[in-house]
Amino acid sequence: MHRDVEQWRERALGAEAAWVPTLLRVRDAEVRAWTGKALAAPLVRRLGLRSTLRVLTALGQLRQDAHAPVTGPEEKSGVGRKQFLRLGAGIVVAGGLVLTGRTPSFAEDRQVAAKAWVEANRNQLPQSYDAVIAYNLEYRRAIYRELPASARRQLWLEQLQRYRADHPSLTAEQHHALDHITAIAEKESTFAPRRVASHSARKEEQDVKETAVQAFGHDEAYAILASLGPSTPPDPQPAEILARDCTCNVADDWCTNGLACWYNWGNCKKSASGCGAFWNEACNGRCDEP
Repeated sequence: MHRDVEQWRERALGAEAAWVPTLLRVRDAEVRAWTGKALAAPLVRRLGLRSTLRVLTALGQLRQDAHAPVTGPEEKSGVGRKQFLRLGAGIVVAGGLVLTGRTPSFAEDRQVAAKAWVEANRNQLPQSYDAVIAYNLEYRRAIYRELPASARRQLWLEQLQRYRADHPSLTAEQHHALDHITAIAEKESTFAPRRVASHSARKEEQDVKETAVQAFGHDEAYAILASLGPSTPPDPQPAEILARDCTCNVADDWCTNGLACWYNWGNCKKSASGCGAFWNEACNGRCDEP
């Protein structure tokens, strides 16, 4: 953050003020600051409702940039306070706070940011396994949804090949399970876009899931068959996070710890693929207690 902005903020709010979204107005020696719900009135009064929404959209783009794929291990932990303040240029407005009175975490914005990034880079999306899995889960799903069936097929075949190479002590049952999974992944038709899975496709994927779970256990089977790249099983979400994307499929449910995939939980945003075996199923629910 620029030193002048730090001084203005300190003058208006005090040296010990919490780091919260802040709007500053500077007139000569007079500095005034707004935080929390109080942000809305001066923005709308000064800019009008439409322009205020444009400002919020632009700041959302900054948060999108903050969630762009990272390459260094230092950056993979997320956006720190310093980067947050730098991106906000010292005047940080969170649309969720203005509209609902609370500050949305960056985690709540990731799906929206990922979709916007994919849209902006549609003609140069990564397709190799290493390139795709370098992105966080939200970006991976968003990228995957835009890839052709041939590219999707190659990604899963690469994952299966690497898993076998990285685990030389597999049992005969586990080798058999991987052979079964690979045979299905070999067929490009497995990854063709579909609105609703056919009965035969659904049965085939259910059979391979049962085989994988029996051979590897639920969590390891999920990592092999239902998570492209680093595995993070679907988890329940805090009740106050209601507008995020759906992260599981009610028919091909991979929720852990005794949880179940609930259809449209919290009015989550559905997507045509990205959940279930081979990410072939629609994401139409979230994990919660049965």
